[in-house]
Amino acid sequence: MPQKYYDEEDVQPWDRMERESASAYEAFTSYLLMGAARGIRSAARKDGKPKSTYIGFSKRWNWAERSRAWDNSRLKERQQEAKDQEKAARERQRKIGELLQSKATRWVNSVAVEDIDGHVAVKMMQLGVQLENAAISKTIEELYAQNEVTDAFLAGVVNALREGRAAQRAMLGNVGNSE
Repeated sequence: MPQKYYDEEDVQPWDRMERESASAYEAFTSYLLMGAARGIRSAARKDGKPKSTYIGFSKRWNWAERSRAWDNSRLKERQQEAKDQEKAARERQRKIGELLQSKATRWVNSVAVEDIDGHVAVKMMQLGVQLENAAISKTIEELYAQNEVTDAFLAGVVNALREGRAAQRAMLGNVGNSE
């Protein structure tokens, strides 16, 4: 029957067990750190020790259970790291979204009403309604998923604004030239 772990709460199954010799723990550590290629015979061969010694250590000190606990612990750590990275990425995206909204709002506020042509005003109204609806009932991700707001639509608004300004400038230039 394998030895029990220390009763201390902070001691993990992969830590040195009570009465486990230094050589047995060193062999276990070598085995443990082999990762996916882990094997008793492979560890013994790598360490230049008799495989019968490692087989005995493995049975007495419950290497299979202890290494499984180690693997599960590492997996949980990697999963937590992934969650933390995802959360940080969402926070960065949120901050970028706020910055883009702020810049777009400043730009829209700087455009004089007379500089916006009719079809651009209609597109802006449609986008405004969609964004307002998103704020009330849906997330923008849901609207994107439902193709209610697309990158092409947003690009169309910007292009229409640019074209509208260019067309109005051209018309103003032509009016001056026709006299």
